Amino acid sequence: MKFKLVVALVDDSETDAVLECGRRAGATGATIITSCRGEGLQPEKTFLGLSLTGQRDILLFVVEEHLSRAILEEIATVEALIRMREASVRSVVVERRRPGDEFGIVVVSDIANKVIALNRSLDRTNVYEIMSKPVLTVDAAMEIKYAIRLLSKFGLSRSLVVDHNEAVGFVTLRDMVFRYTDILDAPRSDAAS
Repeated sequence: MKFKLVVALVDDSETDAVLECGRRAGATGATIITSCRGEGLQPEKTFLGLSLTGQRDILLFVVEEHLSRAILEEIATVEALIRMREASVRSVVVERRRPGDEFGIVVVSDIANKVIALNRSLDRTNVYEIMSKPVLTVDAAMEIKYAIRLLSKFGLSRSLVVDHNEAVGFVTLRDMVFRYTDILDAPRSDAAS
Protein backbone atom coordinates (compact mmCIF):
# COMPACT_ATOMS: atom_id res chain seq x y z
CA MET A 1 0.00 0.00 0.00
CA LYS A 2 1.35 3.46 -0.96
CA PHE A 3 0.76 6.63 1.04
CA LYS A 4 0.94 10.34 0.29
CA LEU A 5 1.35 13.35 2.55
CA VAL A 6 -1.23 16.10 2.01
CA VAL A 7 -0.22 19.39 3.63
CA ALA A 8 -2.75 22.18 4.20
CA LEU A 9 -1.76 25.66 5.43
CA VAL A 10 -4.86 27.39 6.82
CA ASP A 11 -5.92 30.25 9.04
CA ASP A 12 -6.56 28.92 12.53
CA SER A 13 -10.26 29.82 12.19
CA GLU A 14 -10.51 27.36 9.26
CA THR A 15 -8.68 24.40 10.80
CA ASP A 16 -11.78 22.52 11.96
CA ALA A 17 -13.60 23.00 8.64
CA VAL A 18 -10.59 21.77 6.63
CA LEU A 19 -10.11 18.81 8.98
CA GLU A 20 -13.77 17.87 8.52
CA CYS A 21 -13.37 18.08 4.71
CA GLY A 22 -10.41 15.74 4.88
CA ARG A 23 -12.44 13.26 6.92
CA ARG A 24 -15.37 13.41 4.48
CA ALA A 25 -12.99 12.62 1.62
CA GLY A 26 -11.55 9.57 3.41
CA ALA A 27 -8.80 10.79 5.76
CA THR A 28 -8.89 9.04 9.12
CA GLY A 29 -7.14 11.88 10.94
CA ALA A 30 -4.44 14.51 10.74
CA THR A 31 -1.56 15.99 12.67
CA ILE A 32 -2.14 19.68 13.38
CA ILE A 33 0.74 22.07 14.00
CA THR A 34 -0.65 25.31 15.37
CA SER A 35 0.53 28.92 15.14
CA CYS A 36 3.20 28.47 12.48
CA ARG A 37 4.77 31.45 10.81
CA GLY A 38 6.88 31.67 7.69
CA GLU A 39 8.77 34.52 6.11
CA GLY A 40 10.37 35.06 2.75
CA LEU A 41 12.45 37.65 0.98
CA GLN A 42 9.35 39.09 -0.68
CA PRO A 43 6.53 39.11 1.91
CA GLU A 44 3.85 40.09 -0.61
CA LYS A 45 4.24 36.72 -2.35
CA THR A 46 2.07 33.79 -1.38
CA PHE A 47 2.50 30.05 -1.04
CA LEU A 48 -0.40 28.01 -2.39
CA GLY A 49 -2.54 31.13 -2.41
CA LEU A 50 -1.95 31.95 1.27
CA SER A 51 0.08 34.84 2.58
CA LEU A 52 2.63 33.51 5.04
CA THR A 53 3.16 36.77 6.92
CA GLY A 54 0.58 35.87 9.56
CA GLN A 55 0.36 32.76 11.70
CA ARG A 56 -1.25 29.68 10.21
CA ASP A 57 -2.02 26.14 11.23
CA ILE A 58 -0.54 23.27 9.26
CA LEU A 59 -2.58 20.11 8.81
CA LEU A 60 -0.69 16.97 7.82
CA PHE A 61 -2.79 14.16 6.36
CA VAL A 62 -1.00 10.85 5.69
CA VAL A 63 -3.43 9.04 3.41
CA GLU A 64 -3.60 6.16 0.99
CA GLU A 65 -2.40 7.33 -2.41
CA HIS A 66 -5.78 6.88 -4.12
CA LEU A 67 -7.46 9.25 -1.61
CA SER A 68 -5.05 12.18 -1.99
CA ARG A 69 -6.74 13.86 -4.99
CA ALA A 70 -10.22 13.67 -3.41
CA ILE A 71 -8.92 15.18 -0.16
CA LEU A 72 -7.15 18.04 -1.95
CA GLU A 73 -10.24 18.85 -3.99
CA GLU A 74 -12.56 18.70 -0.98
CA ILE A 75 -10.31 21.07 0.97
CA ALA A 76 -10.16 23.45 -2.03
CA THR A 77 -13.96 23.76 -2.13
CA VAL A 78 -14.29 24.72 1.52
CA GLU A 79 -11.33 27.09 1.28
CA ALA A 80 -12.92 28.92 -1.67
CA LEU A 81 -16.25 29.37 0.06
CA ILE A 82 -14.66 30.48 3.34
CA ARG A 83 -12.44 33.00 1.56
CA MET A 84 -15.33 34.56 -0.35
CA ARG A 85 -17.51 34.91 2.73
CA GLU A 86 -14.82 36.21 5.10
CA ALA A 87 -13.26 38.63 2.62
CA SER A 88 -16.67 39.79 1.33
CA VAL A 89 -15.61 39.11 -2.25
CA ARG A 90 -17.55 37.69 -5.17
CA SER A 91 -14.83 35.53 -6.69
CA VAL A 92 -11.73 33.48 -5.95
CA VAL A 93 -8.90 32.27 -8.14
CA VAL A 94 -8.33 28.56 -8.49
CA GLU A 95 -4.58 28.07 -8.75
CA ARG A 96 -2.91 26.14 -11.51
CA ARG A 97 -2.42 22.46 -10.80
CA ARG A 98 0.80 22.05 -12.81
CA PRO A 99 3.06 23.93 -15.25
CA GLY A 100 1.21 24.71 -18.47
CA ASP A 101 -2.17 24.69 -16.71
CA GLU A 102 -4.38 27.79 -16.55
CA PHE A 103 -6.03 29.66 -13.69
CA GLY A 104 -9.68 29.06 -12.90
CA ILE A 105 -12.24 31.29 -11.22
CA VAL A 106 -15.26 30.63 -9.03
CA VAL A 107 -17.77 33.45 -8.65
CA VAL A 108 -20.83 33.70 -6.43
CA SER A 109 -23.11 33.15 -9.43
CA ASP A 110 -21.34 29.83 -10.08
CA ILE A 111 -22.31 28.70 -6.59
CA ALA A 112 -25.86 30.01 -7.03
CA ASN A 113 -26.44 28.54 -10.51
CA LYS A 114 -24.40 25.33 -10.42
CA VAL A 115 -24.89 24.26 -6.81
CA ILE A 116 -27.80 25.86 -4.92
CA ALA A 117 -30.22 26.18 -7.85
CA LEU A 118 -29.61 22.52 -8.72
CA ASN A 119 -30.11 21.47 -5.09
CA ARG A 120 -26.55 20.13 -4.84
CA SER A 121 -24.77 19.92 -1.51
CA LEU A 122 -22.26 22.70 -0.87
CA ASP A 123 -20.22 20.27 1.20
CA ARG A 124 -20.04 17.69 -1.58
CA THR A 125 -19.50 19.95 -4.59
CA ASN A 126 -15.92 20.35 -5.70
CA VAL A 127 -14.59 23.74 -6.77
CA TYR A 128 -13.19 22.11 -9.91
CA GLU A 129 -16.72 21.08 -10.93
CA ILE A 130 -18.11 24.62 -10.95
CA MET A 131 -15.19 26.88 -11.87
CA SER A 132 -14.69 28.64 -15.17
CA LYS A 133 -11.41 27.80 -16.85
CA PRO A 134 -9.38 29.19 -18.57
CA VAL A 135 -9.85 32.69 -17.23
CA LEU A 136 -9.43 35.80 -19.32
CA THR A 137 -6.45 37.68 -17.91
CA VAL A 138 -5.05 41.16 -18.34
CA ASP A 139 -1.39 41.95 -17.90
CA ALA A 140 -0.59 44.37 -15.09
CA ALA A 141 1.28 46.57 -17.61
CA MET A 142 -1.67 46.78 -20.06
CA GLU A 143 -3.03 50.28 -20.67
CA ILE A 144 -6.39 50.70 -18.97
CA LYS A 145 -8.31 51.58 -22.15
CA TYR A 146 -7.23 48.28 -23.75
CA ALA A 147 -8.22 46.31 -20.66
CA ILE A 148 -11.66 47.99 -20.77
CA ARG A 149 -12.00 47.09 -24.47
CA LEU A 150 -11.01 43.49 -23.79
CA LEU A 151 -13.55 42.96 -21.00
CA SER A 152 -16.25 44.73 -23.02
CA LYS A 153 -15.55 42.57 -26.06
CA PHE A 154 -16.21 39.41 -24.05
CA GLY A 155 -19.05 40.83 -21.94
CA LEU A 156 -17.16 40.34 -18.67
CA SER A 157 -17.37 42.40 -15.50
CA ARG A 158 -14.02 41.34 -14.02
CA SER A 159 -10.68 39.88 -14.96
CA LEU A 160 -7.71 38.29 -13.31
CA VAL A 161 -4.60 40.47 -13.39
CA VAL A 162 -1.27 38.74 -13.99
CA ASP A 163 2.27 40.00 -13.69
CA HIS A 164 5.03 37.82 -15.13
CA ASN A 165 2.52 34.95 -15.41
CA GLU A 166 1.60 35.12 -11.70
CA ALA A 167 -1.86 36.11 -10.47
CA VAL A 168 -1.72 39.41 -8.57
CA GLY A 169 -5.40 40.31 -8.19
CA PHE A 170 -8.68 41.16 -9.87
CA VAL A 171 -9.84 44.23 -11.70
CA THR A 172 -13.46 45.12 -12.40
CA LEU A 173 -14.83 46.88 -15.43
CA ARG A 174 -16.55 49.39 -13.12
CA ASP A 175 -13.33 50.32 -11.33
CA MET A 176 -11.41 50.62 -14.59
CA VAL A 177 -14.02 52.89 -16.16
CA PHE A 178 -14.00 55.17 -13.09
CA ARG A 179 -10.20 55.22 -13.09
CA TYR A 180 -10.09 55.94 -16.82
CA THR A 181 -12.40 58.94 -16.40
CA ASP A 182 -10.14 60.16 -13.55
CA ILE A 183 -7.16 59.95 -15.91
CA LEU A 184 -9.04 61.92 -18.58
CA ASP A 185 -10.10 64.58 -16.06
CA ALA A 186 -6.62 65.00 -14.54
CA PRO A 187 -5.07 67.20 -17.28
CA ARG A 188 -8.11 69.47 -17.39
CA SER A 189 -8.05 70.12 -13.64
CA ASP A 190 -4.30 70.90 -13.81
CA ALA A 191 -4.84 73.38 -16.66
CA ALA A 192 -7.63 75.16 -14.74
CA SER A 193 -5.43 75.84 -11.72
